[in-house]
Amino acid sequence: MDAADGILEKYLNRFDELIVKAQKLLDESYEIAGDILSQNLLTGETRRGPNKQVVEWRDFVQWRTSCVALISQLISEPHPLRDSISTFQNIKNLKSYVEWGLATLSAVRDDLEKGDLMSRAESAVAVDYMDQAEALLKDNSRNSHSHIAAALLAGVVLEKQLRRLYGQASQGQGAKTNPKTLGPLIDELKKSVWAG
Repeated sequence: MDAADGILEKYLNRFDELIVKAQKLLDESYEIAGDILSQNLLTGETRRGPNKQVVEWRDFVQWRTSCVALISQLISEPHPLRDSISTFQNIKNLKSYVEWGLATLSAVRDDLEKGDLMSRAESAVAVDYMDQAEALLKDNSRNSHSHIAAALLAGVVLEKQLRRLYGQASQGQGAKTNPKTLGPLIDELKKSVWAG
C-alpha cells in the first residue's frame, strides 16, 4: 500500500464515521411543537405551525462542523460540489436537513472511492509541491542549498505522475511487473507508449 492508498483509506474511514454519526442523529430525532404563528390575547388561543422533527443540537453542530472540514479538504474551488460546503454550513438541526447531509456525504464518499475526487486532491498536492519548489528556486540567499529541496519536490511530483501514467498504460494489458523505482517504470512506459 502506497501513501496515496493510505490517505484514501483514512478519508474513507472518516466518511464512514460521519455517516454513522448522521444515522445516529436521525435515529434519535424527536418532535417539537411548531413555531407560534399568532396568539389571540383576548381568547388565549394560539396558532402554531406544523410540528418539527429535530436532532440534538450539540451533537448536530459537531457533526456538521466535521462534515464541512472533511469535504473542504477534498473539494477545490472550481468543483461543482463546492456549493454543498456552504449549504452544509447553513443547515439547521431539522431531521430533513440531516437526511440531506447524509445523502451528500454518501455521494461524496462514493465519488472519492471511485477515484473521482482523489485525483483532484492529488493534483492539488502536486501543484502545491511545485509552488514550493518554485519558491525554493527563487531563494537567492548565499550558501543556500534550496535547489536540492526544489529538485526533490519536483521529483516527487514527476514520480507520482509517471506511476499514474504507467498504471493507465498497463491497465488491461496484464502488466507482469510492479516497478518500485523510476528506471524500470520509465522503461515500461516507453514500451507501452511505443507499442500502442
